[in-house]
Amino acid sequence: MLRLDRQTFREELDKGLREILLTKVQDYLDQRFETYRQQVRYLSAVDRKYDDSKIIKEGLPGVFSSIQDSLSKEDQTKFVELYFSAVDQLAEQFPENISWTQQENRFLIQDEDSMLVTVGKGGKRLGRSVARTWHKAFKGVGGLFSSKKNGQWQPWTQEIPVHQFIRLHLLDFKEVEKWLYAIERMQLTLITDIEELIVDKCRGNGAAKLSDFAESLENTLNAKQSLIEQQLSAAINDMESEMDQEINKVGTIERRNAYYSDERVVRRKERFQQKLKQSRDQWLQVNNLLLERAMDVAHFSNLQADIRTQADEFRDDFQALFQSKLEQPFDKLAELLESSIQKVGQGNSTHEVKQFKDELADFVTQLVEPLQTLRDKEVFTNKVEHLFEDMLLSAGQIQQQALLLYDKKLDENPPELNQRQIEWRQVTIRVLREQFISTLDPEEHQYQDFLSGILEEILEINNIIEVNLESALAAGDEEADQEVEDPAKIAREALERIAAKVEELQNQIRDKWKGIDQAITEGEEGFSTMLLSLLHDGDLKQLQMLNAKYKVEETTKSWKTVVDSRWARVQDQLMLWWRFAGKKGKQLVSGIREFAGFTEPKIEETKRADISTYLSETDQKMKSLPYIYRRLFDFHAVADERFYVPFSETATTFKRACEQWQSSFPASFAVVGEKGSGKSTFLNRMEATELTDQSVITLSLDHSIWLEEQLVEDFARKLDTPDVHSIQDIIEEIQQRSDHAVVVLEGIQNCFVRNMNGYEAIEKLCYLISETREQIFWVVSCSRYAWRFLDKTVQVSEYFSHIATSDRLEADQIKSVIMNRHRASGYFLQFEADTDTQKSRNYRKLKDQELEAQEYLQKNYFEELTKLAEGNASVAMIFWIRSIRDFDDTCFYIQPLEVTTLEMIEELSPEVLFTLAAFVLHDTLSDNDLAKIMNLRLEESRLLLNRLHSRGLLVVSNGTYEINHLMYRQIIHVLKDRNIIHLV
Repeated sequence: MLRLDRQTFREELDKGLREILLTKVQDYLDQRFETYRQQVRYLSAVDRKYDDSKIIKEGLPGVFSSIQDSLSKEDQTKFVELYFSAVDQLAEQFPENISWTQQENRFLIQDEDSMLVTVGKGGKRLGRSVARTWHKAFKGVGGLFSSKKNGQWQPWTQEIPVHQFIRLHLLDFKEVEKWLYAIERMQLTLITDIEELIVDKCRGNGAAKLSDFAESLENTLNAKQSLIEQQLSAAINDMESEMDQEINKVGTIERRNAYYSDERVVRRKERFQQKLKQSRDQWLQVNNLLLERAMDVAHFSNLQADIRTQADEFRDDFQALFQSKLEQPFDKLAELLESSIQKVGQGNSTHEVKQFKDELADFVTQLVEPLQTLRDKEVFTNKVEHLFEDMLLSAGQIQQQALLLYDKKLDENPPELNQRQIEWRQVTIRVLREQFISTLDPEEHQYQDFLSGILEEILEINNIIEVNLESALAAGDEEADQEVEDPAKIAREALERIAAKVEELQNQIRDKWKGIDQAITEGEEGFSTMLLSLLHDGDLKQLQMLNAKYKVEETTKSWKTVVDSRWARVQDQLMLWWRFAGKKGKQLVSGIREFAGFTEPKIEETKRADISTYLSETDQKMKSLPYIYRRLFDFHAVADERFYVPFSETATTFKRACEQWQSSFPASFAVVGEKGSGKSTFLNRMEATELTDQSVITLSLDHSIWLEEQLVEDFARKLDTPDVHSIQDIIEEIQQRSDHAVVVLEGIQNCFVRNMNGYEAIEKLCYLISETREQIFWVVSCSRYAWRFLDKTVQVSEYFSHIATSDRLEADQIKSVIMNRHRASGYFLQFEADTDTQKSRNYRKLKDQELEAQEYLQKNYFEELTKLAEGNASVAMIFWIRSIRDFDDTCFYIQPLEVTTLEMIEELSPEVLFTLAAFVLHDTLSDNDLAKIMNLRLEESRLLLNRLHSRGLLVVSNGTYEINHLMYRQIIHVLKDRNIIHLV
């Protein structure tokens, strides 16, 4: 056991703490702050590279990515290993054990001593006194009998395991965590400062330039690092003082050596690691959450910039329209009136009065037509609605969800906060509608009424000019001896009244524009303020207020509802056995009843109506919808890219066919589907994405053909082969060419007529495809029912290596088709339950859980919608529109699907049903085509078409007829029930 006095120990401990522990911690501090400085340098680089207008949108994502990388790469084990290494190195500088004489105060009772220590110290003093007395007595007695000197009195000593002592005390996490918290807080400060910079820019508070901001952060880093270094030095002093005091207790009654066992050191080490990991994880979570929120704020800033740009462009355009159509013409009229008043005051002749009277009348008349155009074409309203549409579509591109951080305690160590994900896109659209769109609502500003009022005033002005100035002219023609009013006075007073009216109109126009301009400004500010308050400030009350305002039903259920829900759950469990037994029993009874011929008819309809009522209901429903909803659910329009739901299997089949053809395999592709199922949309998308490097020839058969020469005429023009007279000529021409091409042929159902001699064109087309598949990649579309028919007649599927469908959407895809459009509108949805659903146990046990109940109803609705629409997207949209029971400013109420049986279709004659079947096969037919198919005279064919058109079953366009899309599904059902068309 080596000797090491207390003074030397203190000196060595001080040296080791500063040269080993402090140095390594300082190195770690430098590394972390270098990471922060790199983030600040990135900010400076962004400032140099981007304009102020592009910094947030294009520059800051890189800064966020840099911070995100540093957070993900920061390894808490790095500090643990560094710190443990420093502690071990420091301990190894000392002997493993040392022995010291116990100081006198180790025998004195202190105020802070426990009862056990107090008793122990008393025993120590007693023992030492006894030992000293015994030593003296022994020494005196020994001197009488011996001349040898007795040994000196040996004081009490303490044995100290120095290595374990140093390790145990330096592994106290409470001291270390103060350093780490200060280092971690710097990252939090950087993130929150960047977010505050974005928020200041959003709020227009004069945000600092990014270069000044980066310089300020650099100064903050330097000051903070210096402060932490001072705190580290002070902490080392505190640790040294504490260890100097504690080591005097080691090996005494106050602190036994067993306290510094290896097991305790290992436990302390493990606890140190655990607490460090827990602390680091909490800091990392908070920093990541704050970084995510900062990115959300940046995204909102980009949206706000888009909204502001759209608002400013709209403001400029609207103001220019006001000035050119209203302010400037009336200013000119006011000038013209002022000039006329001056002329009248100068006593001009009757001829001159008539001249400026005609001039004024002509000018006022010219004002009428532009204003009538503005009013009749609803120019102001359309501009506002287009602005609404653009803004809603912009808002629809923001991320679906965002992070709401609330109840933040960022000053705590580690910080604390609560979080929740919110439907950010939906909230943004709702706030945009409430705060901005509602302020410019045409119903609020009454643009049409305003223009109508201006027109009425102009007509009144015109009447004043006509009556008063005509009277003035008539007064000037009176005989000189008659007493008449002064014509100049009449004209001047009339002109002054007109000028007063014009001035009033000018004030109205200016006030109207001020109101619109103020509405734009307030709408933009309200939109930004509310969403920033929610997102940046974490205003949970604001979110609750929004939810409360837009909530369509009270979520708090009555006691009766709760009891009913819970009883439904219990009932569901109690009747599990009965459901099994009942199901088996029903199957047995059903089999017996069916065998005996007593089966109950299956009810397929929930409502019966005539065609006119059905069409009128659908048309009125469409017209009553909000403007944006009509735009979103216009099934005649080309599908917007944002709402397109891909046919994944169909696209995969197309890509496989294209790849094989490019690999010199004679591949060809056909997409088959019902009318309105998206065949053209799919082909357009494939052409834009998969055939960009190919020479593409597009041909659409929009009218029926059945002769070879008709087919040759269409192909010769598109394939640039003018000198051909037959399909064989076209084949030879194509085979001689060295270049390859893609031919997209839409609507091959129009390449035949169902007549004994009506298949020449389709047969020649199949021959053309089979002979040129190596030179041309044939891509065709066809109606599902026509394809089935042609496959039976000419085996059309044999000519295509790859065949896919476009009308077999699953329930999830149909749901996406509908919900992608609906979400962009910003409205809530409330699904309603039918009578059977309300009685079902599955629904009743969810009645006290609003969200789950709505999910249940929504799932059932879209499953039924998919079955009813048979996977056809446009048909699904029609039934969706018809399912809207009502709507208000915030919500659409969706009633259960109804299967409407149309009485007039059920009662149609076989001739009419076969005519409709012909339209199902061919999509479009002319009167001549139908006459050929049905073996009718042309007059009979026209009469039949006119009759079906007047009933609403057919619509006409460019001389050809097709099935009314609103009636398509009902007609298909009837034709299938009558076994007129068949589809496997």
